[in-house]
Amino acid sequence: MNPIKELKSLLAQSALIKNGIYYFINSNNTNNDQSNSQVRDKHFRDDFQSPVGLRMLDIKKNDIGIQFGCVPTSLLFYAANVCSLMAIVDKNIENLIDLNNKLRERGEHNMLLINNYPEENNSINGSFDFAIIGYAINSLNNIKQNKNLLMIARKILKSGGKLYFAIDNKDNYLNIISSKWLLSNKKKLLSKNSWLKLLNEAGFINIKTYAVFPDKKFPLKIYPMFKINQITYETVSSNHYSESLLSKIIRKIRRYLDTILFDKMGLFDLSPSFIFIAQPK
Repeated sequence: MNPIKELKSLLAQSALIKNGIYYFINSNNTNNDQSNSQVRDKHFRDDFQSPVGLRMLDIKKNDIGIQFGCVPTSLLFYAANVCSLMAIVDKNIENLIDLNNKLRERGEHNMLLINNYPEENNSINGSFDFAIIGYAINSLNNIKQNKNLLMIARKILKSGGKLYFAIDNKDNYLNIISSKWLLSNKKKLLSKNSWLKLLNEAGFINIKTYAVFPDKKFPLKIYPMFKINQITYETVSSNHYSESLLSKIIRKIRRYLDTILFDKMGLFDLSPSFIFIAQPK
């Protein structure tokens, strides 16, 4: 069966259709009250994130993937271009409407938008070759909710499927020395070991951890932490097209600290971000 028709058939039997709205791009399934022709004054915030890390999933052209959260769309578009079908799950219907408009403008045909998580649904378990945890996890408020999302991802993956999860690090030294940290969303973050524990508890195995520099948005360097003794660290930083003298001084100090912590001492647990690649148990 065609993978799109197969997944549509599975979803038609599931709680997703009963409790949520779904769209098939360029079809007649769109709710008329929320048409793509509707002009919206406020679009969802789409934070760019380089999709380079997705290469570690080794996505095949016949694979079926799912992303939790509409953003970042950069990951979504990359994955959709190399697989047969992408499903996107987001509880915010306005995000889905805006994304639907964008997909129609781009002429995308292999994406399915769903606005309900497959929590108590068994009909699509084991249906996906890979899953991407997008920014949906940023809207969660506690460890229990984080674990629940990871468990959903684990259940719907096929045996041998892979999870891609990129996240900032609570223990990055910049968070530790920053007075703004307590007032930011970073207070919801966890350390590397805490994320690994949560992934294990959610039922993932064969977890590979990668240290990411300068951050998950622009991963110029990705180091496999399971080959820590083979890492030759090189300092990197984001592009700065115009910056003040103070910013330049701070950047130089950061590069100096990076050299000490990561090159000299090998303290990659303090890395800015991590990418986790894992498989369901």
